[in-house]
Amino acid sequence: MMRILKVVAAIIICGQAAPAFAGDLTTDQARRFAESLPAATELGQELEAKGLDEVFDKEPTFLAGEEFRMYSSGVELLKKDHAAEYSQLTNVVKKHGFTNGLEWARVGDKAMLAYIALKTPPMADAMADVSPELLKMLPPEQRVQFERGKAMIAAIDAVPEADKEAVRPVLALLDEMTLQSGQKAGAFTGR
Repeated sequence: MMRILKVVAAIIICGQAAPAFAGDLTTDQARRFAESLPAATELGQELEAKGLDEVFDKEPTFLAGEEFRMYSSGVELLKKDHAAEYSQLTNVVKKHGFTNGLEWARVGDKAMLAYIALKTPPMADAMADVSPELLKMLPPEQRVQFERGKAMIAAIDAVPEADKEAVRPVLALLDEMTLQSGQKAGAFTGR
């Protein structure tokens, strides 16, 4: 049981999130997204140094049935509240073939969720084994975190095969780019 809770906590802490649209990710998009991560990371660090980290530090409030939007939630906040900085992001990602920051973020949502799905064994069955009595014993905030983790696991397990197949050829590149960027592109993840 503790192992399951640790896995759920790790997923929540990593801030991994799922996209709202299914089945239309291409390998080219996933590759271009991966290649954009170092530049997006650098911009994210610059924006945080300028004090814009409060925009990105809002924790996503996703639960079962809601969309998981790892990148687009933060980028939407950036566009809404900081148009000049959103334009900077758009300029960075245009160099990688994206039309704007929101398109980049939506592709990133899908690519990273498929990446996580390929790297993570199915876990929905393990979550089903958690007894309702145990859940009742958890403090309310931990119960909410657990429900978020369950929703995240369901989203990971539900990634369309087409998205996984689109990401599979660039798996090593995503490994390299996420490691290289240290997942500091988190500035755009709506942490």
